[in-house]
Amino acid sequence: MLTKNQLETTLIANPNVYDRVRTLKLAEEINPNFRTPHIVGGYLRNIYYGIEPKDCDVVFQGYQLNQPGILEAVREAEEKLNIEPYQNWEFENALATGITNDFYENTIGKYSHHTDYLTLMLMDGNGTLYLGDEKTLSDLENRVYDLRFAGVEVWVNHRGKGRSYASCLTRDLIRGLYLGRFLNLKHSAIAEFLTRHFDVFYYELSLEDQLAIQAFWMKKTKGDPFYQVILDRFGVTVLKTNR
Repeated sequence: MLTKNQLETTLIANPNVYDRVRTLKLAEEINPNFRTPHIVGGYLRNIYYGIEPKDCDVVFQGYQLNQPGILEAVREAEEKLNIEPYQNWEFENALATGITNDFYENTIGKYSHHTDYLTLMLMDGNGTLYLGDEKTLSDLENRVYDLRFAGVEVWVNHRGKGRSYASCLTRDLIRGLYLGRFLNLKHSAIAEFLTRHFDVFYYELSLEDQLAIQAFWMKKTKGDPFYQVILDRFGVTVLKTNR
């Protein structure tokens, strides 16, 4: 079975992870208000699977939402380390957007808004890996997409911007469809059961929400026929682009 030490060693050995980690460590020294920056799981997940990530999400402890000076510190760090500037950094002050004052509870703990287990991990500027749940290791190793319902609840109540539980869950099922095809993942029993009822949930939503769901699917897939295969697999008809 995959262990935390094996995963940490594999990740930090990757030049892309190594460069991002070194950059964040120095950027924290340059800007003391950029406290404890950690790379969030999606970047690490893709690296583990040998797929180039589309962006690198970083959570940190700061003093305000949309905090100034962060990217500037990162760019200065890249320059000092002679690292080619990475164009797809994304930063989030986890104390400004989280529920509690506990950084790890907000990001990978009980109050994390992560809605699957594959991304429930962080890596700090020293290359130390933190896991929110041991299930992350088994899901990574076995390529399983499984819904984390605690994260769904947090998303609905804290970050969902007034969307209903069904609306937020439907978006998570879309994410499972997209990632399932993109990363060649299996669905857990409950994720598969819910996804096979996707059309039922969809028709319970308002027309406005249905249109938003369609737009979300198109945003994730760009209308690429590659993703139609997984819709057929689960009997989803409402997202087909040729209907």
